[in-house]
Amino acid sequence: MIGPTGCGKTEIARRLAQLADAPFVKVEATKFTEVGFHGRDVDSIVRDLLDNAALLVRGKLRERAASKVSEAVEELILRALLEAHPSAGPERLEELRAKYSLLEQLPTCPRAPQGGVVSFDFGRMLGGGGRRERRRTTVAEARPLLEEAEEVVMREALRSAQQDGIVFIDEIDKIVTPHGALRHGTDPSSEGVQRDLLPIIEGSTVSTKHGNVSATQLGTRQQHI
Repeated sequence: MIGPTGCGKTEIARRLAQLADAPFVKVEATKFTEVGFHGRDVDSIVRDLLDNAALLVRGKLRERAASKVSEAVEELILRALLEAHPSAGPERLEELRAKYSLLEQLPTCPRAPQGGVVSFDFGRMLGGGGRRERRRTTVAEARPLLEEAEEVVMREALRSAQQDGIVFIDEIDKIVTPHGALRHGTDPSSEGVQRDLLPIIEGSTVSTKHGNVSATQLGTRQQHI
């Protein structure tokens, strides 16, 4: 994208990322230094993109799991209330469900068991496949445990960063040295940065603490802009 400063290039890219619900990171080319010099290296672009993807995934999982956890907790507590009356039928259950429809009111119910233990299938709630593990936990601990499912989060974050991630590199023209221009001293933020950016733009794999991130899709999208 070419245009004068302040014309909205960055905002256009940011809005596109929001519309696509895609991870987005904006960096300035002049902030990076050639590998071997002191400063940020260009691989941090992909690591920042992965961090942004993880934030988006956590938000999505929290929203998706909230309703499922609420439904499961409500069902378990309502049935616990009926344990004292084994002969009560479905009508009584529906009556209690209507009376205690708000989840936050349920723990304060005088007839609710205090410190009760309930069982959740976390794999099913998060929509995960494969091997599932049932864990017993109190109602109060259920939400933090769901939010701490880091393995689920990072697996989806890796996929989102690789398939949907958008990187906006600003001020890239400022690291270009005109052909034949004189250079004074060591300039670690010009040609060296250009060389380091090429693998990411053309598609490469960057190693992170959460796994390898392929930038192939980033390179493919760049070629079509």
